[in-house]
Order: sequence, then structure tokens, then C-alpha cells
Amino acid sequence: MRPLAGHGHVETRKTRALDGGVEWYELYDDGHQEGFQAKFNANLADALGGMRESVKAVATKRSQMTRLTFVVPYDFTDGASAKSKSDQDRWDDAVAGWKTDIVGADRLTLLESRGAAPQFPNSPLLHSLQYRHHCKRGPTTPTAVRTTDGKKY
Repeated sequence: MRPLAGHGHVETRKTRALDGGVEWYELYDDGHQEGFQAKFNANLADALGGMRESVKAVATKRSQMTRLTFVVPYDFTDGASAKSKSDQDRWDDAVAGWKTDIVGADRLTLLESRGAAPQFPNSPLLHSLQYRHHCKRGPTTPTAVRTTDGKKY
């Protein structure tokens, strides 16, 4: 589900800070950190606003973090037409904008991990995506989410 930690990995830390920009991060022996943030939205266009806020939080609050990976449960569209932009183009444009508009974001490598949901239906990460703070209410998202124990909220 997530990439293997690299050389010099010390530990994985799960965070509880909802405004800290990451769900968890990998700590390395040289002091740098690599963070992961899950976004559960119907599509990339809906997720970009929350991603921007995460980039801002990491850029201002986590000076040792060098990489931020967003985990999303869908694949990006890659074909654009004259009337629409592809998700890949949206992502590339957003990253370029964040790196110029957000102080400190230029030091971050911003990545995405896509389409994890179908392959890992019982994943703890996907279970955590069901928490209310991940579920953005809107016309394209459900109004209720079922937890893995079948409860609905």
C-alpha cells in the first residue's frame, strides 16, 4: 500500500494532529521525514483544496519533512479533451502552483499514490479514510459512510 521505507529508516510515526498535514510519516537517521496524507474524495478535483491545505501545514509546521505523498483511492484520468482537463494535468498544475504560492513548499517533493482501494479492501489505511474528517460532503460524495464494522454515521 505504501512504498517501502528507504535506507536509514528509524521508525514510522502515526500522528493525531488533524491540522499537521500528514496521517503518518517516516523518520530517518539523518533527521529528515517523509510524510503521507490520505484524501478520500470522489475525485481529484474535489481533493485539491484539502491537499493545498495539507501542503501549507507541512510547509509551515514540519521543517524536517522533505517529501509529502498523497494517498487517494482512485486512478487519475489521463486523457483530456478540448472541454476538460485530465487529472494528471490538474495534479501537475496544482503542484506547480503550490510550489510557487506556498512559502516553504518549494523544498518538498510532492507525490501521489493512486487507486489503492480495490486491491486492499481490508486495509487499515482505507479504514482510516472512512473517518468523518476525511469525508468531504458534497454533491458527488455520499452523505453517510459505513465503517468496516457495518456501523453507519
